[in-house]
Amino acid sequence: MKSERLQLLKTSILTSIIATGCLILGVLFASAKGWTPAALAGMLQNAGSRDGSVGGWIMPASLPLTVDDRGTSPFVAVADRLLPSVVHIKVTSNLKQNPGDWFGFGPEMFGIPDDRFHQDLEKMSSSGTGFIIDNEGYILTNNHVIENASELTVVLSDKREVKGEVIGTDPDTDVAVVRIDAKHAAGRAAPLGNSDEIRVGDWAIALGNPYGLEQSLTVGVISGTGRANLNIAGGAPVFQNFIQTDAAINFGNSGGPLVNINGQVMAINTAINTQAQGIGFAIPINMAKKVYQDLRERGAVVRGYLGMVPRELTAEMKKALDLDSDVRGVFVDSVQEDGPAAAGDLQAGDVVQDWGGHSVMDVADFRMQVAQTAPGEKVKARILRDGDAKTLTFVLTDRATAMKVESVRPGAAPEAVDPDLLGLEVATADENLIRRFRLDEALLKRNGGVVITAIRRDSPARGRLNVGDVIFRLGKTPVRNAKEYAAAEKELTKAKSAVLVHIIREKRTTIEAIDLGD
Repeated sequence: MKSERLQLLKTSILTSIIATGCLILGVLFASAKGWTPAALAGMLQNAGSRDGSVGGWIMPASLPLTVDDRGTSPFVAVADRLLPSVVHIKVTSNLKQNPGDWFGFGPEMFGIPDDRFHQDLEKMSSSGTGFIIDNEGYILTNNHVIENASELTVVLSDKREVKGEVIGTDPDTDVAVVRIDAKHAAGRAAPLGNSDEIRVGDWAIALGNPYGLEQSLTVGVISGTGRANLNIAGGAPVFQNFIQTDAAINFGNSGGPLVNINGQVMAINTAINTQAQGIGFAIPINMAKKVYQDLRERGAVVRGYLGMVPRELTAEMKKALDLDSDVRGVFVDSVQEDGPAAAGDLQAGDVVQDWGGHSVMDVADFRMQVAQTAPGEKVKARILRDGDAKTLTFVLTDRATAMKVESVRPGAAPEAVDPDLLGLEVATADENLIRRFRLDEALLKRNGGVVITAIRRDSPARGRLNVGDVIFRLGKTPVRNAKEYAAAEKELTKAKSAVLVHIIREKRTTIEAIDLGD
Protein backbone atom coordinates (compact mmCIF):
# COMPACT_ATOMS: atom_id res chain seq x y z
CA MET A 1 0.00 0.00 0.00
CA LYS A 2 2.87 2.30 0.94
CA SER A 3 4.64 1.59 -2.35
CA GLU A 4 1.48 2.34 -4.30
CA ARG A 5 1.14 5.73 -2.60
CA LEU A 6 4.77 6.53 -3.34
CA GLN A 7 4.28 5.59 -6.98
CA LEU A 8 1.16 7.82 -7.21
CA LEU A 9 3.08 10.77 -5.72
CA LYS A 10 5.91 10.32 -8.22
CA THR A 11 3.41 10.21 -11.08
CA SER A 12 1.71 13.45 -9.91
CA ILE A 13 5.03 15.29 -9.58
CA LEU A 14 6.13 14.14 -13.04
CA THR A 15 2.81 15.23 -14.58
CA SER A 16 3.11 18.69 -13.01
CA ILE A 17 6.67 19.09 -14.29
CA ILE A 18 5.62 18.09 -17.83
CA ALA A 19 2.60 20.47 -17.77
CA THR A 20 4.71 23.38 -16.53
CA GLY A 21 7.33 22.70 -19.17
CA CYS A 22 4.69 22.64 -21.93
CA LEU A 23 3.25 25.93 -20.68
CA ILE A 24 6.66 27.61 -20.70
CA LEU A 25 7.47 26.25 -24.15
CA GLY A 26 4.05 27.40 -25.44
CA VAL A 27 4.57 30.97 -24.22
CA LEU A 28 8.07 31.07 -25.72
CA PHE A 29 6.76 29.72 -29.03
CA ALA A 30 3.84 32.22 -29.14
CA SER A 31 6.19 35.11 -28.43
CA ALA A 32 8.52 33.98 -31.18
CA LYS A 33 5.62 33.77 -33.62
CA GLY A 34 4.18 37.13 -32.53
CA TRP A 35 0.94 35.71 -31.09
CA THR A 36 0.87 37.74 -27.88
CA PRO A 37 -2.02 40.27 -27.42
CA ALA A 38 0.27 43.16 -28.27
CA ALA A 39 1.56 41.40 -31.37
CA LEU A 40 -1.99 40.47 -32.45
CA ALA A 41 -2.96 44.14 -32.20
CA GLY A 42 0.07 44.99 -34.32
CA MET A 43 -0.92 42.34 -36.87
CA LEU A 44 -4.37 43.90 -37.03
CA GLN A 45 -2.88 47.34 -37.59
CA ASN A 46 -0.52 46.24 -40.35
CA ALA A 47 -2.72 43.77 -42.21
CA GLY A 48 -3.98 46.24 -44.78
CA SER A 49 -0.97 46.36 -47.08
CA ARG A 50 -1.95 43.22 -48.98
CA ASP A 51 -5.56 44.12 -49.78
CA GLY A 52 -5.23 47.80 -50.66
CA SER A 53 -6.66 49.26 -47.47
CA VAL A 54 -5.36 52.68 -46.55
CA GLY A 55 -3.39 53.49 -43.44
CA GLY A 56 -2.79 49.80 -42.70
CA TRP A 57 -6.13 49.29 -40.93
CA ILE A 58 -8.37 46.38 -41.69
CA MET A 59 -11.11 44.87 -39.54
CA PRO A 60 -11.58 41.17 -40.41
CA ALA A 61 -15.11 39.93 -39.80
CA SER A 62 -13.76 37.31 -37.37
CA LEU A 63 -12.04 39.87 -35.12
CA PRO A 64 -13.74 42.48 -32.93
CA LEU A 65 -12.73 46.13 -32.92
CA THR A 66 -9.88 46.20 -30.44
CA VAL A 67 -7.08 48.30 -29.01
CA ASP A 68 -3.39 47.63 -28.70
CA ASP A 69 -1.54 47.03 -25.44
CA ARG A 70 -1.27 50.80 -24.88
CA GLY A 71 -5.01 51.32 -25.31
CA THR A 72 -4.72 52.92 -28.76
CA SER A 73 -7.89 52.54 -30.84
CA PRO A 74 -7.86 51.98 -34.62
CA PHE A 75 -9.47 55.41 -35.08
CA VAL A 76 -6.09 56.94 -34.20
CA ALA A 77 -4.59 55.47 -37.38
CA VAL A 78 -7.53 56.80 -39.42
CA ALA A 79 -7.02 60.27 -37.93
CA ASP A 80 -3.27 60.17 -38.58
CA ARG A 81 -3.88 59.25 -42.20
CA LEU A 82 -6.83 61.52 -43.05
CA LEU A 83 -6.52 64.71 -41.01
CA PRO A 84 -3.59 66.07 -43.10
CA SER A 85 -5.91 66.02 -46.14
CA VAL A 86 -8.73 67.90 -44.35
CA VAL A 87 -8.80 71.66 -44.92
CA HIS A 88 -10.76 74.54 -43.46
CA ILE A 89 -12.34 76.69 -46.18
CA LYS A 90 -13.00 80.36 -45.40
CA VAL A 91 -15.23 82.26 -47.80
CA THR A 92 -16.06 85.93 -48.16
CA SER A 93 -19.12 86.82 -50.23
CA ASN A 94 -20.59 90.14 -51.30
CA LEU A 95 -24.04 88.67 -50.97
CA LYS A 96 -26.65 89.60 -48.36
CA GLN A 97 -28.43 86.57 -46.97
CA ASN A 98 -30.51 85.65 -43.96
CA PRO A 99 -28.20 83.41 -41.91
CA GLY A 100 -31.17 81.72 -40.26
CA ASP A 101 -32.08 80.12 -43.59
CA TRP A 102 -28.92 77.99 -43.38
CA PHE A 103 -29.76 76.61 -39.96
CA GLY A 104 -33.03 75.00 -40.95
CA PHE A 105 -35.25 77.52 -39.19
CA GLY A 106 -38.72 77.64 -40.73
CA PRO A 107 -40.66 74.81 -42.41
CA GLU A 108 -37.64 72.86 -43.68
CA MET A 109 -36.55 69.97 -41.49
CA PHE A 110 -33.03 69.55 -42.84
CA GLY A 111 -30.30 72.15 -42.53
CA ILE A 112 -27.00 72.60 -44.31
CA PRO A 113 -24.33 72.55 -41.60
CA ASP A 114 -22.04 75.48 -42.26
CA ASP A 115 -21.15 78.63 -40.36
CA ARG A 116 -23.02 81.36 -42.22
CA PHE A 117 -23.56 83.52 -39.17
CA HIS A 118 -20.80 86.18 -39.43
CA GLN A 119 -22.49 88.90 -41.45
CA ASP A 120 -22.18 92.67 -41.83
CA LEU A 121 -23.87 95.18 -44.09
CA GLU A 122 -21.64 94.65 -47.12
CA LYS A 123 -19.91 91.29 -46.87
CA MET A 124 -20.79 87.90 -45.44
CA SER A 125 -18.16 85.44 -44.25
CA SER A 126 -18.79 81.73 -44.04
CA SER A 127 -16.75 78.61 -43.50
CA GLY A 128 -16.81 74.94 -44.12
CA THR A 129 -14.60 71.97 -44.81
CA GLY A 130 -12.96 70.30 -47.79
CA PHE A 131 -10.42 67.55 -48.42
CA ILE A 132 -7.49 67.23 -50.81
CA ILE A 133 -7.91 64.34 -53.28
CA ASP A 134 -4.74 64.42 -55.36
CA ASN A 135 -1.21 65.81 -55.44
CA GLU A 136 -2.19 68.46 -58.00
CA GLY A 137 -4.06 70.38 -55.33
CA TYR A 138 -7.70 69.56 -56.16
CA ILE A 139 -10.14 69.71 -53.24
CA LEU A 140 -13.68 68.33 -52.95
CA THR A 141 -16.26 70.25 -50.93
CA ASN A 142 -19.93 71.29 -51.05
CA ASN A 143 -21.31 73.82 -53.49
CA HIS A 144 -23.10 75.62 -50.66
CA VAL A 145 -19.78 76.13 -48.86
CA ILE A 146 -18.17 78.18 -51.64
CA GLU A 147 -21.26 79.49 -53.47
CA ASN A 148 -20.98 83.16 -54.53
CA ALA A 149 -17.46 83.41 -53.10
CA SER A 150 -15.57 86.63 -53.84
CA GLU A 151 -12.56 85.55 -51.74
CA LEU A 152 -11.55 82.02 -50.80
CA THR A 153 -8.89 81.01 -48.27
CA VAL A 154 -7.86 77.42 -47.58
CA VAL A 155 -6.39 76.65 -44.14
CA LEU A 156 -4.20 73.54 -44.19
CA SER A 157 -3.85 71.09 -41.30
CA ASP A 158 -0.57 72.78 -40.28
CA LYS A 159 -2.39 76.15 -39.97
CA ARG A 160 -0.90 77.62 -43.15
CA GLU A 161 -3.37 79.77 -45.10
CA VAL A 162 -3.22 79.59 -48.90
CA LYS A 163 -5.32 81.01 -51.70
CA GLY A 164 -7.99 78.78 -53.21
CA GLU A 165 -9.52 78.86 -56.69
CA VAL A 166 -13.02 77.62 -57.55
CA ILE A 167 -12.69 75.19 -60.49
CA GLY A 168 -16.39 74.40 -60.81
CA THR A 169 -19.65 73.91 -58.96
CA ASP A 170 -22.68 71.67 -59.38
CA PRO A 171 -25.73 72.86 -57.39
CA ASP A 172 -27.74 69.86 -58.63
CA THR A 173 -25.64 67.55 -56.41
CA ASP A 174 -24.18 70.21 -54.05
CA VAL A 175 -20.62 69.24 -55.05
CA ALA A 176 -17.84 71.73 -55.82
CA VAL A 177 -14.17 71.53 -56.75
CA VAL A 178 -11.53 73.95 -55.43
CA ARG A 179 -7.82 74.01 -56.23
CA ILE A 180 -4.74 75.18 -54.38
CA ASP A 181 -1.12 75.31 -55.55
CA ALA A 182 0.17 71.74 -55.98
CA LYS A 183 3.15 72.35 -53.69
CA HIS A 184 0.76 72.61 -50.74
CA ALA A 185 -0.95 69.30 -51.56
CA ALA A 186 1.98 66.92 -51.92
CA GLY A 187 1.52 63.82 -49.76
CA ARG A 188 -1.84 64.99 -48.40
CA ALA A 189 -4.30 63.32 -50.79
CA ALA A 190 -7.13 61.37 -49.15
CA PRO A 191 -7.78 57.90 -50.63
CA LEU A 192 -11.24 57.52 -52.15
CA GLY A 193 -13.26 54.35 -51.53
CA ASN A 194 -16.22 52.71 -53.27
CA SER A 195 -19.50 53.95 -51.76
CA ASP A 196 -21.45 51.18 -53.52
CA GLU A 197 -19.93 48.78 -50.99
CA ILE A 198 -21.36 50.60 -47.97
CA ARG A 199 -23.58 48.57 -45.67
CA VAL A 200 -25.81 49.73 -42.85
CA GLY A 201 -23.87 49.21 -39.63
CA ASP A 202 -20.43 49.95 -41.11
CA TRP A 203 -18.18 52.28 -39.14
CA ALA A 204 -18.51 55.95 -40.15
CA ILE A 205 -15.90 58.56 -39.21
CA ALA A 206 -16.61 62.24 -39.90
CA LEU A 207 -13.80 64.78 -40.11
CA GLY A 208 -14.08 68.54 -40.40
CA ASN A 209 -14.22 71.92 -38.71
CA PRO A 210 -17.48 72.15 -36.74
CA TYR A 211 -18.10 75.65 -35.39
CA GLY A 212 -14.55 76.55 -36.45
CA LEU A 213 -13.03 73.80 -34.28
CA GLU A 214 -10.50 72.64 -36.83
CA GLN A 215 -9.37 69.03 -37.32
CA SER A 216 -12.24 67.44 -35.39
CA LEU A 217 -13.18 63.76 -35.63
CA THR A 218 -16.43 62.05 -34.64
CA VAL A 219 -17.35 58.37 -34.87
CA GLY A 220 -20.60 56.55 -35.56
CA VAL A 221 -22.06 54.07 -38.00
CA ILE A 222 -23.83 54.10 -41.34
CA SER A 223 -27.50 54.42 -40.39
CA GLY A 224 -29.03 54.18 -43.86
CA THR A 225 -28.46 54.54 -47.59
CA GLY A 226 -30.38 55.87 -50.59
CA ARG A 227 -32.02 58.76 -48.70
CA ALA A 228 -33.82 61.12 -51.10
CA ASN A 229 -36.53 63.80 -51.23
CA LEU A 230 -35.00 65.75 -48.35
CA ASN A 231 -36.29 69.30 -48.09
CA ILE A 232 -33.03 71.00 -47.15
CA ALA A 233 -33.01 74.59 -45.92
CA GLY A 234 -30.89 76.82 -48.17
CA GLY A 235 -31.74 74.78 -51.28
CA ALA A 236 -32.11 71.05 -51.84
CA PRO A 237 -30.00 69.43 -54.57
CA VAL A 238 -31.96 67.90 -57.46
CA PHE A 239 -30.12 64.58 -57.38
CA GLN A 240 -30.26 63.00 -53.93
CA ASN A 241 -28.91 59.62 -52.90
CA PHE A 242 -27.67 60.47 -49.42
CA ILE A 243 -25.90 58.20 -46.97
CA GLN A 244 -27.27 58.63 -43.45
CA THR A 245 -25.00 58.47 -40.40
CA ASP A 246 -25.15 59.08 -36.67
CA ALA A 247 -21.53 60.30 -36.58
CA ALA A 248 -21.86 63.83 -35.25
CA ILE A 249 -22.05 66.39 -38.08
CA ASN A 250 -22.37 70.03 -37.04
CA PHE A 251 -22.29 73.48 -38.60
CA GLY A 252 -18.93 73.79 -40.33
CA ASN A 253 -18.60 70.08 -41.17
CA SER A 254 -20.06 70.68 -44.65
CA GLY A 255 -17.73 69.45 -47.37
CA GLY A 256 -15.67 67.25 -45.07
CA PRO A 257 -15.01 63.54 -45.62
CA LEU A 258 -17.00 60.67 -44.14
CA VAL A 259 -14.57 57.74 -44.08
CA ASN A 260 -14.61 54.06 -43.28
CA ILE A 261 -12.47 52.11 -40.80
CA ASN A 262 -9.87 51.55 -43.53
CA GLY A 263 -9.35 55.29 -43.90
CA GLN A 264 -11.08 55.56 -47.29
CA VAL A 265 -13.44 58.47 -48.10
CA MET A 266 -16.94 57.10 -48.69
CA ALA A 267 -18.96 60.34 -48.78
CA ILE A 268 -19.01 64.14 -48.40
CA ASN A 269 -20.73 65.44 -45.24
CA THR A 270 -23.55 67.73 -46.39
CA ALA A 271 -26.70 68.11 -44.27
CA ILE A 272 -28.23 67.44 -40.87
CA ASN A 273 -31.69 67.01 -39.42
CA THR A 274 -31.96 70.12 -37.26
CA GLN A 275 -34.89 68.67 -35.27
CA ALA A 276 -33.07 65.53 -34.18
CA GLN A 277 -29.77 64.22 -32.89
CA GLY A 278 -27.57 61.76 -34.73
CA ILE A 279 -29.16 62.17 -38.17
CA GLY A 280 -26.67 63.47 -40.71
CA PHE A 281 -26.45 63.05 -44.48
CA ALA A 282 -23.52 62.71 -46.86
CA ILE A 283 -23.11 62.56 -50.66
CA PRO A 284 -21.77 59.16 -51.84
CA ILE A 285 -18.22 59.49 -53.12
CA ASN A 286 -19.05 57.58 -56.32
CA MET A 287 -21.53 60.31 -57.25
CA ALA A 288 -18.99 62.99 -56.36
CA LYS A 289 -16.25 61.32 -58.45
CA LYS A 290 -18.21 61.74 -61.69
CA VAL A 291 -19.05 65.35 -60.87
CA TYR A 292 -15.38 65.99 -60.07
CA GLN A 293 -14.22 64.55 -63.39
CA ASP A 294 -16.72 66.63 -65.39
CA LEU A 295 -15.92 69.83 -63.51
CA ARG A 296 -12.18 69.29 -63.85
CA GLU A 297 -12.25 68.35 -67.54
CA ARG A 298 -15.16 70.42 -68.87
CA GLY A 299 -15.94 73.02 -66.22
CA ALA A 300 -19.54 71.78 -66.07
CA VAL A 301 -21.43 68.54 -65.47
CA VAL A 302 -22.97 66.87 -68.53
CA ARG A 303 -26.25 65.03 -67.91
CA GLY A 304 -28.94 63.50 -70.06
CA TYR A 305 -32.38 65.11 -70.29
CA LEU A 306 -35.61 63.23 -71.04
CA GLY A 307 -38.29 65.92 -70.71
CA MET A 308 -40.91 64.39 -68.41
CA VAL A 309 -42.01 64.53 -64.78
CA PRO A 310 -41.83 61.22 -62.86
CA ARG A 311 -43.99 60.44 -59.83
CA GLU A 312 -43.85 57.69 -57.26
CA LEU A 313 -46.11 54.78 -58.19
CA THR A 314 -48.46 54.88 -55.21
CA ALA A 315 -50.94 52.24 -54.10
CA GLU A 316 -53.80 54.45 -55.34
CA MET A 317 -52.20 54.77 -58.77
CA LYS A 318 -51.71 51.00 -58.98
CA LYS A 319 -55.39 50.51 -58.20
CA ALA A 320 -56.43 53.10 -60.78
CA LEU A 321 -54.20 51.46 -63.40
CA ASP A 322 -55.30 47.91 -62.45
CA LEU A 323 -51.72 46.94 -61.64
CA ASP A 324 -50.60 44.33 -59.14
CA SER A 325 -49.43 45.70 -55.80
CA ASP A 326 -45.89 44.39 -56.32
CA VAL A 327 -45.30 46.25 -59.60
CA ARG A 328 -42.26 48.58 -59.36
CA GLY A 329 -41.39 51.63 -61.43
CA VAL A 330 -42.27 55.30 -61.78
CA PHE A 331 -45.47 56.90 -62.98
CA VAL A 332 -45.22 59.38 -65.87
CA ASP A 333 -46.91 62.48 -64.51
CA SER A 334 -46.46 64.69 -67.58
CA VAL A 335 -44.43 64.85 -70.78
CA GLN A 336 -42.83 67.98 -72.17
CA GLU A 337 -44.00 68.81 -75.65
CA ASP A 338 -41.18 68.61 -78.25
CA GLY A 339 -38.84 66.91 -75.76
CA PRO A 340 -36.99 63.57 -76.08
CA ALA A 341 -39.70 61.75 -74.11
CA ALA A 342 -42.44 62.93 -76.48
CA ALA A 343 -40.29 62.07 -79.50
CA GLY A 344 -39.93 58.54 -78.13
CA ASP A 345 -43.73 58.25 -77.66
CA LEU A 346 -43.73 58.36 -73.85
CA GLN A 347 -47.16 59.43 -72.61
CA ALA A 348 -48.61 60.74 -69.35
CA GLY A 349 -50.00 57.78 -67.43
CA ASP A 350 -47.31 55.34 -68.57
CA VAL A 351 -45.27 53.42 -66.00
CA VAL A 352 -41.51 53.14 -66.63
CA GLN A 353 -40.20 49.85 -65.25
CA ASP A 354 -36.79 49.51 -66.87
CA TRP A 355 -34.25 52.06 -68.17
CA GLY A 356 -31.37 50.86 -70.32
CA GLY A 357 -31.59 47.33 -68.93
CA HIS A 358 -31.72 48.43 -65.28
CA SER A 359 -34.84 48.09 -63.14
CA VAL A 360 -36.42 51.36 -61.99
CA MET A 361 -37.08 51.33 -58.25
CA ASP A 362 -38.37 54.82 -57.48
CA VAL A 363 -38.22 58.45 -58.63
CA ALA A 364 -34.79 59.19 -57.14
CA ASP A 365 -33.33 56.08 -58.77
CA PHE A 366 -34.93 56.92 -62.14
CA ARG A 367 -33.70 60.53 -62.13
CA MET A 368 -30.18 59.31 -61.41
CA GLN A 369 -30.29 56.76 -64.22
CA VAL A 370 -31.53 59.32 -66.74
CA ALA A 371 -28.97 61.93 -65.64
CA GLN A 372 -26.14 59.43 -66.03
CA THR A 373 -27.17 58.69 -69.63
CA ALA A 374 -25.01 60.73 -72.01
CA PRO A 375 -26.73 63.28 -74.29
CA GLY A 376 -27.09 61.83 -77.80
CA GLU A 377 -27.01 58.26 -76.53
CA LYS A 378 -29.85 55.92 -77.53
CA VAL A 379 -31.48 54.11 -74.65
CA LYS A 380 -34.34 51.60 -74.53
CA ALA A 381 -36.97 51.66 -71.80
CA ARG A 382 -39.64 49.13 -70.92
CA ILE A 383 -42.99 50.70 -70.00
CA LEU A 384 -46.53 49.67 -69.12
CA ARG A 385 -49.39 51.38 -70.94
CA ASP A 386 -52.99 50.37 -70.28
CA GLY A 387 -51.65 47.12 -68.84
CA ASP A 388 -49.56 46.24 -71.90
CA ALA A 389 -45.75 46.14 -71.93
CA LYS A 390 -43.94 48.19 -74.58
CA THR A 391 -40.31 48.99 -75.38
CA LEU A 392 -39.56 52.56 -76.39
CA THR A 393 -36.32 54.14 -77.62
CA PHE A 394 -35.13 57.61 -76.61
CA VAL A 395 -32.29 59.89 -77.65
CA LEU A 396 -31.54 62.26 -74.79
CA THR A 397 -30.50 65.89 -75.04
CA ASP A 398 -28.27 67.93 -72.73
CA ARG A 399 -30.05 68.80 -69.51
CA ALA A 400 -28.26 72.14 -69.18
CA THR A 401 -29.68 73.47 -72.46
CA ALA A 402 -33.15 71.91 -72.33
CA MET A 403 -36.66 73.26 -71.61
CA LYS A 404 -38.62 76.19 -72.89
CA VAL A 405 -41.73 78.12 -71.87
CA GLU A 406 -44.81 78.94 -73.89
CA SER A 407 -47.45 81.60 -73.50
CA VAL A 408 -50.76 82.46 -75.11
CA ARG A 409 -54.53 83.26 -74.86
CA PRO A 410 -57.56 81.97 -72.93
CA GLY A 411 -60.89 80.44 -73.66
CA ALA A 412 -64.45 79.92 -72.84
CA ALA A 413 -67.58 81.12 -71.18
CA PRO A 414 -68.37 80.44 -67.52
CA GLU A 415 -70.48 77.46 -66.69
CA ALA A 416 -70.74 75.54 -63.41
CA VAL A 417 -71.88 72.09 -62.24
CA ASP A 418 -72.76 70.82 -58.78
CA PRO A 419 -70.63 68.35 -56.85
CA ASP A 420 -71.27 64.63 -57.26
CA LEU A 421 -69.15 61.50 -56.64
CA LEU A 422 -65.85 63.38 -56.54
CA GLY A 423 -67.33 66.12 -54.37
CA LEU A 424 -66.01 68.98 -56.50
CA GLU A 425 -67.56 72.22 -57.67
CA VAL A 426 -66.10 73.18 -61.04
CA ALA A 427 -66.58 75.86 -63.69
CA THR A 428 -65.37 76.38 -67.22
CA ALA A 429 -62.56 78.91 -67.12
CA ASP A 430 -63.39 82.52 -67.98
CA GLU A 431 -61.25 85.66 -67.80
CA ASN A 432 -62.24 86.27 -64.16
CA LEU A 433 -61.19 82.76 -63.08
CA ILE A 434 -57.97 83.00 -65.09
CA ARG A 435 -57.05 86.23 -63.29
CA ARG A 436 -58.26 85.01 -59.90
CA PHE A 437 -56.22 81.78 -59.95
CA ARG A 438 -53.44 83.03 -62.24
CA LEU A 439 -54.03 80.15 -64.62
CA ASP A 440 -51.62 79.26 -67.42
CA GLU A 441 -53.40 80.38 -70.57
CA ALA A 442 -51.23 78.35 -72.93
CA LEU A 443 -51.99 75.10 -71.10
CA LEU A 444 -55.69 76.01 -70.95
CA LYS A 445 -55.82 76.63 -74.68
CA ARG A 446 -54.06 73.36 -75.44
CA ASN A 447 -55.97 71.11 -73.01
CA GLY A 448 -59.21 72.88 -72.11
CA GLY A 449 -60.56 71.89 -68.72
CA VAL A 450 -62.61 73.06 -65.77
CA VAL A 451 -61.48 75.02 -62.72
CA ILE A 452 -62.10 73.57 -59.25
CA THR A 453 -63.90 76.35 -57.34
CA ALA A 454 -64.80 74.38 -54.19
CA ILE A 455 -64.11 70.99 -52.60
CA ARG A 456 -66.78 69.32 -50.48
CA ARG A 457 -65.70 68.40 -46.94
CA ASP A 458 -66.32 64.66 -47.53
CA SER A 459 -64.74 64.65 -51.01
CA PRO A 460 -62.33 61.72 -51.66
CA ALA A 461 -60.17 64.28 -53.50
CA ARG A 462 -59.39 66.33 -50.39
CA GLY A 463 -55.64 66.49 -49.89
CA ARG A 464 -55.05 65.50 -53.53
CA LEU A 465 -56.75 68.27 -55.48
CA ASN A 466 -56.80 71.99 -54.70
CA VAL A 467 -59.12 74.86 -55.42
CA GLY A 468 -57.68 76.51 -58.54
CA ASP A 469 -56.56 73.23 -60.14
CA VAL A 470 -57.83 72.72 -63.70
CA ILE A 471 -59.15 69.24 -64.57
CA PHE A 472 -58.75 68.35 -68.25
CA ARG A 473 -59.15 64.55 -68.13
CA LEU A 474 -60.99 62.08 -65.87
CA GLY A 475 -59.52 58.64 -66.34
CA LYS A 476 -59.31 58.26 -70.12
CA THR A 477 -62.06 60.81 -70.87
CA PRO A 478 -61.02 64.31 -72.02
CA VAL A 479 -62.76 67.20 -70.25
CA ARG A 480 -62.76 70.56 -72.05
CA ASN A 481 -65.69 72.26 -70.34
CA ALA A 482 -68.19 71.88 -67.51
CA LYS A 483 -70.69 69.81 -69.50
CA GLU A 484 -68.04 67.30 -70.52
CA TYR A 485 -66.88 67.12 -66.90
CA ALA A 486 -70.43 66.38 -65.70
CA ALA A 487 -70.82 63.60 -68.28
CA ALA A 488 -67.44 62.06 -67.44
CA GLU A 489 -68.09 62.29 -63.71
CA LYS A 490 -71.39 60.43 -64.06
CA GLU A 491 -69.53 57.55 -65.65
CA LEU A 492 -67.58 57.04 -62.44
CA THR A 493 -69.11 54.25 -60.36
CA LYS A 494 -68.23 52.44 -57.18
CA ALA A 495 -67.09 49.57 -59.40
CA LYS A 496 -64.11 51.78 -60.24
CA SER A 497 -62.13 51.91 -57.01
CA ALA A 498 -59.76 54.69 -58.11
CA VAL A 499 -59.42 57.19 -60.94
CA LEU A 500 -56.57 59.21 -62.43
CA VAL A 501 -57.38 62.91 -62.63
CA HIS A 502 -55.26 64.90 -65.09
CA ILE A 503 -54.89 68.50 -63.98
CA ILE A 504 -53.12 71.77 -64.69
CA ARG A 505 -51.48 73.10 -61.54
CA GLU A 506 -49.52 76.34 -61.66
CA LYS A 507 -47.36 76.15 -64.82
CA ARG A 508 -47.46 72.44 -65.59
CA THR A 509 -49.71 69.43 -66.02
CA THR A 510 -49.77 66.66 -63.46
CA ILE A 511 -51.84 63.62 -62.48
CA GLU A 512 -53.41 62.71 -59.17
CA ALA A 513 -54.81 59.28 -58.26
CA ILE A 514 -58.10 59.59 -56.34
CA ASP A 515 -59.27 56.60 -54.30
CA LEU A 516 -63.06 56.38 -54.65
CA GLY A 517 -63.43 53.77 -51.95
CA ASP A 518 -64.25 50.07 -52.06
